[in-house]
Amino acid sequence: PELLANIDQTINFSGFNLNGSTAFDCEIQSNPDDELVIEVFDPRNSNKIILTDLAYISPQFVVFDATNFNGIENAIVRFYQTENNVAPAAKIRVPNVDGLTPVAEVTSDAEGRVFFPKLAPIDGNQYYISVVPPETHVWPSSYTVLDNFNLHNVVPASYGPFGNQDIENSGLFPIAVRDRVNTFDIPLDPKNLDRRLTVQKDADKDSAEIGSFVKYTVTIKNNLPDSQLFNAQVYDSMPYGFKYMEGSTRLNDQPYQDPIRIDTYTYRFDIGTLNGSSQPPENGTYKLTYVLQLTAGAVDSDGINSVYADAATFGGSSGSRITSNVDKYQVKVTQTGVMSDRGIIFGKVFIDAQCNDIMKNQMWPIGGVKLYLETGDYVITDENGQYSMFGIKPGNHVIKVDKQTLPVGIELQPIDTRNAGKGDSRFVDMRRGEMHRADFVAPCPTENQEAIYQELLERNTNINGEWLFKTAESFKGLQYDAKPKALKSEELQSGVISGPSTSSTNKVEKASSSSSALSVFKGFALESRKGSKKDLESIISIYPKEVQDEAYVYPGAENQSSIRFGFSDSQDKLKALRTALSHYKIETTIVPTAYSSIPQEAKFRIDNVLQEAIPLPEKEAKNITRAEAEKGTWYWPKNEYSYDGRFIAVIRGDVEPTLYVNGQAISVDQLGERIINKRENAQIVGWYGVPLEDGENV
Repeated sequence: PELLANIDQTINFSGFNLNGSTAFDCEIQSNPDDELVIEVFDPRNSNKIILTDLAYISPQFVVFDATNFNGIENAIVRFYQTENNVAPAAKIRVPNVDGLTPVAEVTSDAEGRVFFPKLAPIDGNQYYISVVPPETHVWPSSYTVLDNFNLHNVVPASYGPFGNQDIENSGLFPIAVRDRVNTFDIPLDPKNLDRRLTVQKDADKDSAEIGSFVKYTVTIKNNLPDSQLFNAQVYDSMPYGFKYMEGSTRLNDQPYQDPIRIDTYTYRFDIGTLNGSSQPPENGTYKLTYVLQLTAGAVDSDGINSVYADAATFGGSSGSRITSNVDKYQVKVTQTGVMSDRGIIFGKVFIDAQCNDIMKNQMWPIGGVKLYLETGDYVITDENGQYSMFGIKPGNHVIKVDKQTLPVGIELQPIDTRNAGKGDSRFVDMRRGEMHRADFVAPCPTENQEAIYQELLERNTNINGEWLFKTAESFKGLQYDAKPKALKSEELQSGVISGPSTSSTNKVEKASSSSSALSVFKGFALESRKGSKKDLESIISIYPKEVQDEAYVYPGAENQSSIRFGFSDSQDKLKALRTALSHYKIETTIVPTAYSSIPQEAKFRIDNVLQEAIPLPEKEAKNITRAEAEKGTWYWPKNEYSYDGRFIAVIRGDVEPTLYVNGQAISVDQLGERIINKRENAQIVGWYGVPLEDGENV
């Protein structure tokens, strides 16, 4: 009281470093975030300070966009106190403040500025924030490397009670008496930030042949409206056997530098700065194009090309790089001409006329005969009785003669087991790129030989002559029995049991005589297990691709369908397939099978052979391991059988490889590939065309 009563005489008020002169009422001008310090000292006691105080003038912070550092308007920042110095649980990194009342709430202005509220010091507790962002943004930010925000004061408390590392209570902050208010800035992310950088891949064709060219287009988009991305790079993984054409790169239709090859298949395109989606002239969209050529190696390629991009945000350091989605495009590698995997069926329809003196020891060709595949494709024989069908897919097929186009009195006879007992149809086991001959033969006619011979002369002299009209006029149509007789149980077979008949007596025939070979032919297949169709299809779906190609669900009674593999008229022809399946731990038994009950799509793909994927040394080199090299690992063959004389192995990188077969060293000329992985001290080597003896080789 004595000090206050004599304040004017005791204390000398002096102002230092003030903005202008001191007014009568000691008015002091200041700006937000200024600090005002008052000190009272005693001049009679060596100017000893006897009183001091500190005032903070409107401390403020900024709510800003983490991608471009611009302030964000209308962000609501709420301040909460902890309970027992613990913040509430999280809702995916956001504090669960449901039902809690904030001790203070402030809103950012047009420049993102917010005045820090006055918070009272509390013993044993701290504060934390929760932010309600505008519709254009989300909080907390996914940018959690604090050093990237060199223009703002971003601390763990900027992210709420869980901090930037999502650690409980790491984002709390205290308020203490006489301590400086440690304000902090708050970063927000644009909405849909996970799609801020996207890529899309396309090409000018979806299939291509060996030697042809494919033009690819990669569309890179910066989806942030007002934020640039820097040092953008596109990483493109080329398909095996596809070659980049130098000088073909274009960026937005302008010539651009070639990419940098960073490994066997991956190329990097350095794009640079990407403007935001609202920044002309690109508006965030960049089109990168280039051309690849299919080399001979593309025959073994899946044709899949994958691409992604990454770029740096404004911070520019490695911690602020963002990565796009991965997009893929597949070009189907087709083969035509000499490189085609499609086959050719050819043959002849004729009469074996050696029994006749008219054309002794010669054949009588039958022109104008129509032959069908099970696909509905057909061909007509020429004047020499010959036909050919091109572009046939590998697999099992059935070719059948339309008997209506044969001369009257001609009946075809079986030649071998491929006819399945019916002379007018044949099985065709088409291999890849194969030329398969399928002839149809009729025995020497026992009656009307001269008339038949004259008809053949007329047909073969003019394949489009009057004989066609005569044949059409003689056709009486298909006859149906309005009241077919009941069939006995022993007459029933799978397939068609009665159908159209050309008999004038309208007699219903048994299936064995009225049905096509395709409908009633029975052979053999390999059966592994039974169950419901749905369960069996699920099992097939997890088989390796080469096994799936031979597998199908064979229909049966409820829960009695079965998984079967392959099909043949002979049990012996299934032995190799059965052995191959055993290597996949699939045990099978040979069972009778009706060809007509095999699903149609399976008929086109089964060929009684498992086409295993042969490893490609150039592709596998980067994946081989030191452990494989130390013990020596065979990559091919995968079992004890070799059908192609191909051997691929992984050995130590510091040894000279030599292959011995039956005690003899194989010539180095047959060492086709040798690729070293220095990191693993391993190498993968491949020998091709190694001669093997029938039976066991060592």
